[in-house]
Amino acid sequence: MIALSSRPVLRLQGWLGTIEELVVKRGMRDRGIGDRMVQHAKGLATERGWMRLEASVARTRESSRRGFLLSRGFAADECVTYHWGMLEGRQQAPWVQEPRSEMV
Repeated sequence: MIALSSRPVLRLQGWLGTIEELVVKRGMRDRGIGDRMVQHAKGLATERGWMRLEASVARTRESSRRGFLLSRGFAADECVTYHWGMLEGRQQAPWVQEPRSEMV
């Protein structure tokens, strides 16, 4: 499965595409499936005129250690990803409420 997103980015003066998810089931790996999905994403990026296509991968992931994206033309960046989220603090967003069961 591959999930892509895109958004305009001022510093690029154009659109940035992001590979949000790239998953190949463990028993299906090493068959070129991930490679075909990445090639498809690169084709979409070219077709849509995106200035860049990027993916964030933890250095500890197997695909990162094997250089999966590096071997497909991607370059490693020296950026640090910072994240924040309501759920990470184990607090539910104030506008989300648990569904109520109605007793009749």
